[in-house]
Amino acid sequence: MTYTLPKWVSFRSTPGHGYYTISQAKHAEMKKVAPALLRPSPYSHDGSRTFEEDLEWTRFVIAFPDEFEPEMVESAIRSFRDCYPDEYAEHTGQPVKLEDSRELRRRKYYADHQDDWLVISASGSWHETVPAGFVGVVALKGSEAASRKGDGRCFLVPEADYRDRGEFEFVVPAGSPAWPGKE
Repeated sequence: MTYTLPKWVSFRSTPGHGYYTISQAKHAEMKKVAPALLRPSPYSHDGSRTFEEDLEWTRFVIAFPDEFEPEMVESAIRSFRDCYPDEYAEHTGQPVKLEDSRELRRRKYYADHQDDWLVISASGSWHETVPAGFVGVVALKGSEAASRKGDGRCFLVPEADYRDRGEFEFVVPAGSPAWPGKE
């Protein structure tokens, strides 16, 4: 869907990515009306006047919803609440429910599985060291899987079990045999 942007928003594209920049006047206004939406992020530049195209654009749309098309505002709210539930709650004063935020579900998942082995990489039976009917997996312990840091262990899990994985990393079933891993 194509949206019409207010004159105070400009878009720039690079070969690998794009970003929006808001005017200095709108940025100053945003500091007053929506300070929770101007927190520094890994994607903001230029004193938070610049917002990357994938998610950070939602910040200025939520700050000034009357200046955007309703569908764009709905999309911005859904995306921002999903990924930044704490900032959304601070800005709106409304708590975010677990079912409305992937980030909240992610946090709960890692808290619930901090002592489990969570899969970060998998190889099917096409790999020469994985027997038919199995998946060779590399897993990290709970919070290490969240950060992708730590010493992984390799396991074989039944292909049928692995196929039924959920929203986040697959939990290696207790008693899964060790696998030598990728050489």
